[in-house]
Amino acid sequence: MIGISPRNTVGSVAEKLGQAGIANQRFDLGLTGSSVLNISVADIRARVRATASERINLEGLAGELASLSKELEKQAETPDQFAALSAVRAAETAAKMGIRTSVERWLSEAGDWAFEIATNTGASAAAEAIKDASRAKR
Repeated sequence: MIGISPRNTVGSVAEKLGQAGIANQRFDLGLTGSSVLNISVADIRARVRATASERINLEGLAGELASLSKELEKQAETPDQFAALSAVRAAETAAKMGIRTSVERWLSEAGDWAFEIATNTGASAAAEAIKDASRAKR
């Protein structure tokens, strides 16, 4: 029997299954109630790679959001603009932590002004993320 607990990361589960010599087999893993996940070690490894790719994108986005927040701070004058600044800063923090859903939620609150500044200052990844988050909110 392989010891796998809910606290194991996806990567550590893949490693344990690979060490047990069952890397090419498929497994039905009972999750909650009647939910069952049919998964292979290759599926797990692919998910680990996808997660790493998403994290790299978030790291780059965090840098652009940091630059954007500095520019927003220079230009903010109204309460709505300061609210947009706060949303961008919160999204930056979430991006640094790798929490994609929080990044999207905060950027959906950033608004048109933050999008305009991001576009005008060449923060294209930040502008695109704000635009996508705003669309998802509607």
